[in-house]
Amino acid sequence: MAIESLGEVDSPLGTLRCTLRAWESINTHFGSYGEAYRRVAQLDAAAIVRIVTEGTGKKFDDVKPEVFRAGLNGFVKPLTDYLELLSNGGKKAGDVEADSKGEG
Repeated sequence: MAIESLGEVDSPLGTLRCTLRAWESINTHFGSYGEAYRRVAQLDAAAIVRIVTEGTGKKFDDVKPEVFRAGLNGFVKPLTDYLELLSNGGKKAGDVEADSKGEG
């Protein structure tokens, strides 16, 4: 079964989509979701650009100037929400708990 996209989060640069490709790429790039969260919280510009690139499907070099113009602070909340969804297979934490109990 092909998994295209599950959850979505709005960001200053458009919709971030939870895809299998983004899930794998972000984890591989940062080594863990914990590291990705930490780098976003520290306003690491390269990390923010990388995550937005993966979530939107845009090219890294196209996203970089857009993130610069938008400013880093506006990305912390949406990227934190996106990473939470992505790390839970595109679902909110409460939905994951319900699925594990067979209620989903």
